[in-house]
Amino acid sequence: MKGPANQAKNMDRRAFTLVELLLVLAIVALVAGMSAPYFQGWFEDYRLRQSVEELRTLWTRARARAMEEGRAYRFGWDAASGSYRLAPADPEYWTDIGTSAGSPEASAPAHLYQEGQLPEGVRFISAGTLETTAAVVLLFWPDGSARVLDLDGSERPDFQLILGDRSGRLAALYVRALTGVITVQYDIARVLP
Repeated sequence: MKGPANQAKNMDRRAFTLVELLLVLAIVALVAGMSAPYFQGWFEDYRLRQSVEELRTLWTRARARAMEEGRAYRFGWDAASGSYRLAPADPEYWTDIGTSAGSPEASAPAHLYQEGQLPEGVRFISAGTLETTAAVVLLFWPDGSARVLDLDGSERPDFQLILGDRSGRLAALYVRALTGVITVQYDIARVLP
């Protein structure tokens, strides 16, 4: 016999029906699908900022090492591959002196140089144009200054290296040659020229 007490127990259920679970899953999938482009842009911006900060740290170390060791350090990069290197400005670290990023000789001490690669979706862009930036040599000197040399031997007072991502966001690293001070500017433009 079913009385009011038994009916109350049946009304107090402790689980969800299959329809309710499917409805919640559909709502979660819809929200995830709508927010995916936002998160993709956020990850691209994060990779760009991480790359810029990594290069700034590398340049700061180069300046400090040059002052500590009493010898110049050189930063080179390859715009096509996104690879870069920091090493003493000695010929044994730069086998092809006519380019920015040659391979070090096998006899070069590995603890004195550092190589890296930009993450997927981040690339080097030259200031003003989209051409390769490999026609510049960035040197950090023992007196704390920096020299920016074109491969023809002319010297620039300052240098800027621009990095960009797939979304068109740009960030720039600046080096003041006289003082060797490194600064960063984010969001210099939203769309590539």
